[in-house]
Amino acid sequence: MAAPLLMWYWCLFTFSFIILYFLYFYVPMPGKLKDALVYGKARSRTKQNILERLTNVPKWWFKYFYLMSVICNGFVLYTMVAAYFMNQRPPQWFVDLLTTISVHPLTIPRVSQTSILIALCLMVLQGMRRLMECQFVSKYSNATMNILHFFLGMTFYPFLGPTILSEGPHILQKGPFKSVIDVGNYIEWYHALGVIIFLWGSVHQNRACVIFANLRRTDADIKGHKIPYGDWFEYVTAPHYLAEIVIYCGVTVVLGFNHALWWWVLAFVFTNQFAMAEVSHKWYKEKFDNYPPRRKVLIPFLY
Repeated sequence: MAAPLLMWYWCLFTFSFIILYFLYFYVPMPGKLKDALVYGKARSRTKQNILERLTNVPKWWFKYFYLMSVICNGFVLYTMVAAYFMNQRPPQWFVDLLTTISVHPLTIPRVSQTSILIALCLMVLQGMRRLMECQFVSKYSNATMNILHFFLGMTFYPFLGPTILSEGPHILQKGPFKSVIDVGNYIEWYHALGVIIFLWGSVHQNRACVIFANLRRTDADIKGHKIPYGDWFEYVTAPHYLAEIVIYCGVTVVLGFNHALWWWVLAFVFTNQFAMAEVSHKWYKEKFDNYPPRRKVLIPFLY
């Protein structure tokens, strides 16, 4: 059986990041080309040519990633709630899409409807929180990102919902729940553990976002950069990236460790966050002579 399109998507971007960031760190290349691989403060401040101006977008466009997440994953969540609790048939176009881009339905599902429901709820909550942070907490400079980064972010979140559904029971199959309250009878230990891990990562990611925002209280602050301190910043350069990994590990636990395709999502998150953390760490050490020497890149005390 040929690999589904969803697996090709996750594999392609995971290995692309590995290759591109290997080139970034170990192969000499023009600064302009390096700028295309990173975003934000890590990009050079040289004057942009016409092509760069056409292919760069403001970093604050990050909020559109999370708006897309809320819309797409919210739709999937609503669709499955209607199917599980109200016996409403999902739209046929969505059924056809899911069966076209994934292995759905499997003869023997790897994850339960309870796991799917909780995982979708977590993804919607993650999107809503990050959207609110981008809109009301974060303070952005005039930093930019390449249009390819924007495209990746705009496709990443819409594929999460179908990925979660892909290895569960057929989406036309009614759920075992008699009511919303009845879901509690199907909760397993790994659901509770996964939610706790997810919330733990979410709290610390929010704290990192607030710490960054507090470094930019004035217009002058917004134009410059300072060394952040507090919470997980005492241990690593990129606690917001570490928290992102923790969040997706939590969802992995909720799915019971059995969701084969989700492991590719986790691999992509690991690859992306590790690469950007290394870029950020390198930038801070080059810019600040007094940067804390014991602060690791991403994993406290280790890396």
